[in-house]
Amino acid sequence: MFRNFRLIDTFSTWTRRRHFARGHLTAGTAFLGMLSVAGSGGTALAQSATYDVVIDDTVTDPILMDTSYPGGGALLLDESGSIVLSGPSQSAVGTGTEAWTFQIDGAIRSNGHGSGAIASHADDTFNVGETGVIEALDSGTAIFSSGGITIDNSGRIEGEDYGLLVTSGGISLTNHAGATIKGAVQNPGTGTNYIDNSGSIHNTGNLSSLYLNGAATIYNREGATISSDSITIDAGSSGAFLYNEGSITSTNAVGFDTSAVFFTKSGTITNTETGNLSADTGVWLGNWYEMTSPKATLSNSGSISGTKFHGALFYNLEEASLTNTETGTLEGKGNGALFYGLTRGEIANAGTIRGGNGLFVTNDATLASDGQVTIVNSGTIEATAAEGYAIAKGSTISYDLTLGTGSNLIGQVMADSRDTLTLKGTGSEDEDLKGFGSLTMEGSAWTLSGDVQADTLDLTSGVLTLTGADISFGSIGIADTAKLVVDGSFSTPVAMTFADGAQLGGTGTVGEIIVNSGGILSPGNSIGTLNVAGDATFNTGSIYEVEVDPAGTASDKTIATGDIVINGGTVKHIGLTGSYDPAATYRILEGGTGLTGSFDDVTSNYAFLDASLVYDRENYTVDLKLLRNDISFADKVSTINQRAMATATETAGHGNAVFDAAAILPDDASALGAAFNSLSGEIHASLQSNLVEGAAALRTTVTRIADPDSAANASEAADRWRLWGTGFGSWNRKDSTGNTASVKGNTGGFLVGADVAASEATRLGIFAGYGSTDLKLSARGSSASADSYHLGIYGVSSFTAGTGLFSLRGGASYSWNDIESDRMVAVGALLDAPTANYDVGTTQIFGEAGWTFDLGAGEVEPFAGLAWVGLDTDDFTEVGGPAALAGQSENMSTLFSSLGTRGSVSFALGRLPLKLSAGLGWRHAFGDVTPLTTASFAGGTPFTVEGAPISRNSALLEAGASLSLSDNTQASFGYQGQIGKDAREHLLTAHISVRF
Repeated sequence: MFRNFRLIDTFSTWTRRRHFARGHLTAGTAFLGMLSVAGSGGTALAQSATYDVVIDDTVTDPILMDTSYPGGGALLLDESGSIVLSGPSQSAVGTGTEAWTFQIDGAIRSNGHGSGAIASHADDTFNVGETGVIEALDSGTAIFSSGGITIDNSGRIEGEDYGLLVTSGGISLTNHAGATIKGAVQNPGTGTNYIDNSGSIHNTGNLSSLYLNGAATIYNREGATISSDSITIDAGSSGAFLYNEGSITSTNAVGFDTSAVFFTKSGTITNTETGNLSADTGVWLGNWYEMTSPKATLSNSGSISGTKFHGALFYNLEEASLTNTETGTLEGKGNGALFYGLTRGEIANAGTIRGGNGLFVTNDATLASDGQVTIVNSGTIEATAAEGYAIAKGSTISYDLTLGTGSNLIGQVMADSRDTLTLKGTGSEDEDLKGFGSLTMEGSAWTLSGDVQADTLDLTSGVLTLTGADISFGSIGIADTAKLVVDGSFSTPVAMTFADGAQLGGTGTVGEIIVNSGGILSPGNSIGTLNVAGDATFNTGSIYEVEVDPAGTASDKTIATGDIVINGGTVKHIGLTGSYDPAATYRILEGGTGLTGSFDDVTSNYAFLDASLVYDRENYTVDLKLLRNDISFADKVSTINQRAMATATETAGHGNAVFDAAAILPDDASALGAAFNSLSGEIHASLQSNLVEGAAALRTTVTRIADPDSAANASEAADRWRLWGTGFGSWNRKDSTGNTASVKGNTGGFLVGADVAASEATRLGIFAGYGSTDLKLSARGSSASADSYHLGIYGVSSFTAGTGLFSLRGGASYSWNDIESDRMVAVGALLDAPTANYDVGTTQIFGEAGWTFDLGAGEVEPFAGLAWVGLDTDDFTEVGGPAALAGQSENMSTLFSSLGTRGSVSFALGRLPLKLSAGLGWRHAFGDVTPLTTASFAGGTPFTVEGAPISRNSALLEAGASLSLSDNTQASFGYQGQIGKDAREHLLTAHISVRF
C-alpha cells in the first residue's frame, strides 16, 4: 500500500518538488502527516489517531525520518507491512535528531552487504511485536544508534555482525520470553545501559553477545539464554550488575580464551539456583593490566563452570567477595576460583567449589602490599588434580580459614605462619592441616584425622579429637569446659598444663602433663591407654577420671615414661554398665621411673559401689578396687512402690541378675527411681482399679434401660415383652500420684437383653454382652488388654407415691475377664520384656431408687443408688527373663453410693416423639480404693505394689436423647461421665429396643 516513497525533511514539499495540501499523497511522494497510506495511486484514505505514519504494504526504498517534523513522531509497521532494502551500505529506516517511536509488527530487512535495517540518531523507541522482524544480513547491523535507544522486543532482531550497536548514549533493552536477538549487542560508549532478558540473545563470531562499556545493569530471567562464540558478557568499565536466573554460556568457537561474564572493573554478579554460567572461564571480574577495580562481588546459588580455565577469576582487585550458597556449584578445570592480585577478600562457601585447585589466592608481583583473605567454609572445596590443593596461596597473601558444620576439604591445604584456622560447629576433616600460625577450636565437636601442625593450639570450647600420626604445636591452651582428645601422636611432644574444667583424653601419645586444680585427665575413648612422653603430675584439686570393664580387668590407664607425681586430687570412677566382680583389680596408672604421693580421694558414680586405691611404690603403679558399700537400695529411692521393689531386689542377693544390674546403677535419683519402677509390675494393680470402675458402664446402661418409664428413657410403657441392644464405648484417664503412673484406658462393647412384664408394676430381664479393654502405663513401658464376657439380670418396680412415681431398679452381673499384659524392664544393662496371661472375675450387685414428678413441660427425678463391686484376680506367672514376676491372687471389694437428680423434656420431632434428658449427681467410693499386687521374682521375697487408685468422690454427669421410631421401636443415645479430682471417665451409648 505504501510503495517506493522516501520520507524527507520538508513539511509539505516532496521529492518531485510538488506542493500538496496537508492530508494528500500521490505516487512518488509522501507526506509526513498523520496518514494511513493506501492504494497504488497513492491517495490518502484516512488519518490515524495514534501513529503519524502507518505502513501495511511493502516498501523497497529507504525511509528517512528527519528534523523538519518538530518533536519527532510515531510510525506503525503493520503486520502485513514490510520495508525491504537490497542495496549495499545503507539503512532501510533512518531517523534524525528528533526522537521517534516505532511499533514494528511487520518486517524491516536490509539484505545488502554492510547495510543496516535501522539507523537511529536520536533517543528513539522501538517496540517490536511478536510478529515483528528487524534483520540485517551480509555483515549488517540490525539496529544502529548514535543517540541512545529504547527497545522492547517480543519478536526477532538479527544482524550478522550486530543485533544492536550504540556508539553514544545508553541502551534500555527488554527482550521478552520467546523473543530473540541474534548478533552482538554493544555499546562502547559511556552511556548507562539496562538489559532485561527473558528470551534469547546470541552472537556468533568473535564479538561479545553483550559488550557494555558504561555502567550496566543486566537481568537474565529464568529460562532465558545469553550465548556467544566469544566472551558472552563484557561489561563494567564503569561498574556493572548482573542478576542471572537463566543460562549464560560461551562455546569458544573463535579459538581464543572466553568467559561467560567479564566485568573489567567494579561489578556485582548474582547467579540464582536456576542460573548457569559456562565458558573457558565462567566469570572474570577485574582488570588484566592494572589494579583499577575497587570491588567485585559474586554470589552463586546455581552453576558456574570454566571448561578450560577457572570457574571464577578475580583479577587485580582492591576488594573481592565470593558467596557460594548450599545449592551453588563453582568449578573450573584450572581452579574452582582464582583470586589473583587482591588487597582484601571474603569467601563464604556452603556449596561446592571444585577445580584442579579448589581455591587459589595469590597476589600479582606488582602489588606493593600483602593481601588478606577471609575464608568461611561449610561446604565442599575440592581439588581434582592429582597434586592439587583444596586451598592454595601465594607467598604475599595470607588468609583466615574458618571451617564450620558441613565443611569438607578434598585435597591438600597450603598454609604458613601468617594464616589462621578456626573450627566452629561440628565436623571432621581427613586432610592434613599443616603450617598454620594458629589453630582455634570454637565449635562443639571436631575430629581432625590428618596430620595437624600449628604454632599455637587454643581450645575455647567443645571437644577436639586429633588422630593424625604427626601432630605438632608450639603451645597448647585448653579453656574450662573444653576437651582435647589425642588418639594420634605428637611428633614433637609439648608440655601441657590444664585446670579449671579443662580436659585431656585419648589413646595417643602426648608430652609431659600437669593437671592443676579443676583440670581433668580422662584417658581413653571409653576404655583405653594414654601414653605420656615424660612426667605425669597431679596437683591438689585435680581429677583423674577412669572407666573399667566390669567383665574383666581392662581399664583406662595412663602410662608415663617418667615419674608419676601425685600431690593430691581425686580419682573418679565413672564405670561402664555391667556386673562387677568385687575381687577385681584395675591398673589405672603406671610410671616409668617413679611414683610419689597419693590422691586425696577416690569416688565412684555408682550408688552401691565404693572404690579404693592400691599404691605399689616399687613398681610405680596405682590400682583401683571396687567393693559393695553398705547403702541399702531402698535408701536411694522415695516412693512406696520404689522402696518395695528396692527391698525385694536387694533381698535377691549377689548372683541374681536383677540384683547385679541394680547394684551398679549410677548414683542418680531419677535413674534409680525409673529402674525400680520398671521392675514393679504396677500394670497388674492398676488394671484392677480400671476393671472395678469400668463395671459402672454395665450397671449404668442396664439401669437406664430397666425402667421404660424413667425420666431418662424415651420409651413409654412397654408391652409384655421387650428385646433390646446397646453398643457402648468409653475412655478414661487416671493422673499420676507420684507413687503410681498415669493410666489411659478405653473400652468398647455391646449388650443385648430381654425383659418381660411380671406384673403391672414390675419387669424382670436378663442381659449378656462382650467388651474389650486396652490399658496403657506409658511411664512404666507397660500395657494390658482384657476380653470381657458379661451375664446379668435386672428388674424394676414402680408405684405411685404422693404426686410422683416411685421406682426401684436393680440387678446383678458377673464378668469373665481374659487378661494379657506386657512390660518393658530396663535396669542398667538388664533389659527384659515379661508377658502374662491370666483371668479376673468381676461381680457386681446394684440398685437405685428414683422418685419421678411430672412438671407438665417435663419430668424431674431425684435418685439415690448403691453398687457393690467385687474383683477376684487369679495368680499369674509372667513369661520372660530374670525380671519376670510371679503374682499372687488378689481381691478387691468396693461399695459405691450415688445421689443426684435427672430430668427430661418431651416434644415432637416432625411426627416422632423426642425426649431429651440430663442429670447431675455425686458418687462416693467406700472400701478398697487402692489396688494392690503382691508378687516376687523367681525364688525371691514377695513384695507389694500399689496401682492407680479409685477416686473417693466424683461428679456424675448424664445426657441423652431418645426417639420413638414407631409405636413399638425406640432408639436412644446417651452420655455418662464420672469426673474426679485426679480421674475421669466418659461413656457413650447407642440403644434400640422393640416391644411386642
